[in-house]
Amino acid sequence: IAYEPVWAIGTGLTATPEDAQATHAGIRKLIAEKASPAIADAIRIQYGGSANAANAPDLSAQPDVDGFLVGGASLKPEFADIVAAISEAKAESSGASSSNASSGAVGIAINGFGRIGRQ
Repeated sequence: IAYEPVWAIGTGLTATPEDAQATHAGIRKLIAEKASPAIADAIRIQYGGSANAANAPDLSAQPDVDGFLVGGASLKPEFADIVAAISEAKAESSGASSSNASSGAVGIAINGFGRIGRQ
């Protein structure tokens, strides 16, 4: 699941790490209530909303942010820094409450292929 605040789309604005965590935790809670706690723990919730190399480390540190839905930054060299940030944060927190972090896999999705080739 990817969460991207509607106000962040195309604006370059990013939710604070605390706001992203609160929303992701709310999504996970809803899944636990509607499906099961096991499913909620197993599901990856990615943050989209102007994720970039500068904000990725702080967002990655949040226990319910399991990865990123990356737009325009996926076309820049900083994409490697975004992947590194989530990889390092989740490796450090492998004992955290979110069981997804302990799987060793990194959640990254790319959004915005329409940007490729634009001048």
